Amino acid sequence: MEYTVIVGTDLRETNLGGTVFVEPVLKDVKFKGAKFSKRTQLPFSMAEALSQGMIIPPSRTVLIIWDIKDGATVDFVKALEDLGSDITLTAADETAYTASGAEAPTGYDAVIHLNGTTYNTDMPEAGQKALVAYVMGGGTFIHGEWNSFELLEQNRMKMMRDLTLFDREGLTKGKAVLKSVEGRTTHPVVIGIVNDTMIDVARSQGKMHVFEKEPATLLLKADDGTDFLAVRRFGKGRVVGLEASGNYDGYATLKDPTIQQIYFNAIYWVD
Repeated sequence: MEYTVIVGTDLRETNLGGTVFVEPVLKDVKFKGAKFSKRTQLPFSMAEALSQGMIIPPSRTVLIIWDIKDGATVDFVKALEDLGSDITLTAADETAYTASGAEAPTGYDAVIHLNGTTYNTDMPEAGQKALVAYVMGGGTFIHGEWNSFELLEQNRMKMMRDLTLFDREGLTKGKAVLKSVEGRTTHPVVIGIVNDTMIDVARSQGKMHVFEKEPATLLLKADDGTDFLAVRRFGKGRVVGLEASGNYDGYATLKDPTIQQIYFNAIYWVD
């Protein structure tokens, strides 16, 4: 994301990971508490950034339960690493995930589940149960599609209702414009996401699921009126859900800077 700093800009407490500053005018700019990463291009040195009260967030450990290790996944991993995350990929794809040994989710700050190509096969129940327990114990779980497709249309992933934030109503592919939800623009997961940003993805069309307890919160909608991004506090942990499918049908969803920023923000959502 490019950002032009103008006189008097207030960037306190802002997540500037991956931001490229252009044509800086730094008079009276407030940076205290702003977070930057290895991919942030600042108009001054790191020492000056720290002296102005900016913060380099500690690295967060992330387990990615993948569907395929193609170019998009590789690029996605690199982008998250460049932004400061410590990434581990499971040994096998998500259809074989059992949460055993070093792949137990409790060893990580966040878990990302990619399910864009392997939706015809269920995740083993041991893996599903471990992920639910992980979130209840304080972990962060981030999912895309086709989790709601498996749950609602294929009667699979039945242990994961509490970690699946959408009710799928259809499929669409192509360009969509993301719309902010009034009153939710300061949530940590959408910091740096600009209203009316266009993406080009395959996605489910549907609505955020209504949970009787510990309800989810909608953060972004698509311009066709369907819901796109939601978060939920569940137990002691957090769930972040996107209606986009990472590796489906050749779409470069995981290479999209907006999608990458959402995932990065979700990894660092700790409040």
